[in-house]
Amino acid sequence: MSDPLLALAGLHVRFPTRRGDVRAVDGIDLTLHAGETVGLVGESGCGKSAAVRAILRLHPERTTRYAGAIRFDGANLLDADEAGIRRIRGQEIAMIFQDPMTSLNPVMTIGDQIGEGLAAHEKLSRADRRKRVLELLTLVGIPSPQTRVDAFPHQFSGGMRQRVVIAIALACNPRVVLADEITTALDVTLQAQILELLRALSARLGMATLMISHDLGVVAGMTSRVYVMYGGRIVETAATDELFEHPAMPYTWGLLRSAPNLEKPDALRLTPIPGLPPDLLAPPAGCRFAARCPFARPICTAREPGLAAPAGRPPAHLARCWGTQDVADGGWLIGHDWQSAAAEEAAP
Repeated sequence: MSDPLLALAGLHVRFPTRRGDVRAVDGIDLTLHAGETVGLVGESGCGKSAAVRAILRLHPERTTRYAGAIRFDGANLLDADEAGIRRIRGQEIAMIFQDPMTSLNPVMTIGDQIGEGLAAHEKLSRADRRKRVLELLTLVGIPSPQTRVDAFPHQFSGGMRQRVVIAIALACNPRVVLADEITTALDVTLQAQILELLRALSARLGMATLMISHDLGVVAGMTSRVYVMYGGRIVETAATDELFEHPAMPYTWGLLRSAPNLEKPDALRLTPIPGLPPDLLAPPAGCRFAARCPFARPICTAREPGLAAPAGRPPAHLARCWGTQDVADGGWLIGHDWQSAAAEEAAP
């Protein structure tokens, strides 16, 4: 396989406070190849948005500490100066933010906002820039682009605003798109439309896409691989089909079980994950999910497991769990599955 277009290697993102450093991202590895769509999932506060914003260095420089590497096309973006990272933003790597209403400037027309990136990165006349804006509005499915180009964000529905945000991201034909919770503010029908639009555009334009979501269902039909994040760490990664058919980490089981499913009995339709995420000012010494895991053993609170292939699974399937590793102190979850775990807990 060719070298990845984008690679996070031992990435740390910390925010200093009076009480110490918040370890929002604590040494994660992630790769994205050209033309590939990869998912990064986890509950709110797990660090996924902090990791993705770090790629474009969107955190305040004076109050953020980085370590590790963010390699794009072989170059470490953490070594780039401000001018260098500005050349990357929008032109090579673009971001679709999760809330289109707060992402768009309410006092600027959508045409002007789409054209900002073109003005910064492309040498186009005003007429050519407007022509390109109209092409982008057509590309993302905005009706009557000639009249809507001079409208303001409040004159668009939520779904149309999300399409405008996608048009802004695609303006300079980026090689990588970071899609951060792009369906969170939309109803189910609009979610399906936006996901289908992004799928079609990725295939048509050949761009690599990193999809960030708290919902495994959103990435199920969109991605080839998935990373599951918890407490600032990657706790499981596998090909998408493999992850859904054979999830190994109990936290991944919890994400799957917490998605509503009306086809199941009432007791199994929605099972929340109990407890709270770890304090990232002082993460626990062992597995960061141990306090919430019904299968935890003494070793789980004593030592943190590394990412390793669960017994009997492909080498590319990695999980951070003692219970899935065929070692003397672990292995008690080998052969277990999340459906039977749910049934056991629901039994009277």
